[in-house]
Amino acid sequence: MNDDDLTRRIRRLEDRVAINELLVRYSIACDVRDFEALGDCFSDDGSFEAVAGKVEGREALVDYYRGRFKLYGPTVHIPEANTIDFDDEDDDRATGTVIARSEIMMDGAFLVSAHYYRDEYARCADGAWRLRTRDNEFIYGMPLSELPTHPWREPRRRWPGVDPVAADVPEGTQTWQAFEAEIDRR
Repeated sequence: MNDDDLTRRIRRLEDRVAINELLVRYSIACDVRDFEALGDCFSDDGSFEAVAGKVEGREALVDYYRGRFKLYGPTVHIPEANTIDFDDEDDDRATGTVIARSEIMMDGAFLVSAHYYRDEYARCADGAWRLRTRDNEFIYGMPLSELPTHPWREPRRRWPGVDPVAADVPEGTQTWQAFEAEIDRR
């Protein structure tokens, strides 16, 4: 191993730590309603595929979060585990998947969700890693009181005030669909 290889490997480790810290900063900023810090988690051209659709640009993202959080009481956003894949062609780009949970107080209910964030990260001009895109794919989201008895084949995105819809994960993945095609569930 030469010095260039060692330098690159150390930088990748530092980048990995920085991206992991970004994920925690995002969660904390959401929970304490620190909109300046939340905006700083995104690149200037950042986007979020949210419950209400795609939101683009840092200012629009902050406005979206301000409006969304007006509907909620206290929240807890928990990034549980993640992958990071660096772009071999561009040292300032990476992608990742975050397995996360959220707890939300809303309309007299205690809501829980499990979801994947599908992220693109960019190292910005100031050297900081930020979210360039964030897409949210739900495994479930519903009042905690419904979770223990809810039939898993029924729509698992059950937010107050909106019609239930199917979950994104795992049913939307090709591997799940292939697995289900093999099983006779009569």
